[in-house]
Amino acid sequence: MQALDQMVRYYEESGPDYAAWSPAFNMHFGYWKAGDNPFDREAMLEQMSDQVIQALEGATDVLDLGCGLGATARNFAASNPAAHITGITIVPWQLQRARQLSTAYHNLDFCGDDYTQTHFGDSHFDGAFAIESFCHGPGRDKASCIEEAHRVLKRGGRLVVADGFLKQTKPMNRFLTACHQRICDCWTMDSLPVLPDFLKRLRQTGFNRIEAKEISWNVAPSVAHVPAVTLRFLVTEFLVKRGRLSRERWNNILAPVLTGIVGLARAHFGYFLIGASKA
Repeated sequence: MQALDQMVRYYEESGPDYAAWSPAFNMHFGYWKAGDNPFDREAMLEQMSDQVIQALEGATDVLDLGCGLGATARNFAASNPAAHITGITIVPWQLQRARQLSTAYHNLDFCGDDYTQTHFGDSHFDGAFAIESFCHGPGRDKASCIEEAHRVLKRGGRLVVADGFLKQTKPMNRFLTACHQRICDCWTMDSLPVLPDFLKRLRQTGFNRIEAKEISWNVAPSVAHVPAVTLRFLVTEFLVKRGRLSRERWNNILAPVLTGIVGLARAHFGYFLIGASKA
C-alpha cells in the first residue's frame, strides 16, 4: 500500500511536467524508423503508440493497462473508430485530466483501477496493452500484472507491452547497479522487469505466440531529446517562473537522464516490444 501511495504522489506531483516532453501528454519514449525525422519528438511518440496498436492485431475491445493521461488511447480511438478502448489508472489526477482531454471521443472510457486487480470480469477484452507502465508492478517478472491481463483477456486475446527491461540476471558493476537503483527510486519501482523472468512468467501463466523484439535503437533518437528538454524545463522553472521543485519533480528530471546513461550498457539494458496471446 505504501508503494502505491508513493506512486500516486509521484504522478500527482510530476504529472503536469510531462507537458514539457509532449504537448499531447505522451508519457513514454518514442519510436523512430528509417525515413522519419529524428528531430520531431512528438511524431516519434505517436509512432510508438502506432507500433503498439499494430501489434494488437486488430483487437477492437481493448484495455489500456496504466493509461496515464490517455494519449495512446486517444490515438487508438481516432485511428480505429469501430474499436472501444478503456483506460485505467490509479492516479486520480490522471483520471480526471484524461477524461477532460478525451471528451471528443465516443469510443473511449477511463476508470480508476489497479491493473494488478481490476474490477472487470473474466475474458472481457480481446486486447490489452501497457506502455511503460508494467515497470511499476511488483517483482522482477511482474507476475501480478501478467496474471491479471491473462484473466481479463478472451481466449486468443493479445497482450502488448512496450517497456525498458533488464536483459539478463547476471550481476552488474557497481555503477550500473547504483544507476538502476536510483532510477527505480525516482520512478517508484521495485525493479525494471527482467526479460527472461518476464517471458517465463508469460508462458507459465498461459500465454503463447510470444514475440519479443528489441527496439532499443528505434527508441534511442527520442531518448536523445532528454538533455535539451531537461535544460529547457529547468530554465523555464527557475529563470522564468522562479518556482521550486518538489522531490518528485526532481526525480522526474533525474530518472530520464540516468535512463539515457544506462541505455548505453546494451548487454544489460534494452527496450522491448513484446506481444503474447492468451492460449
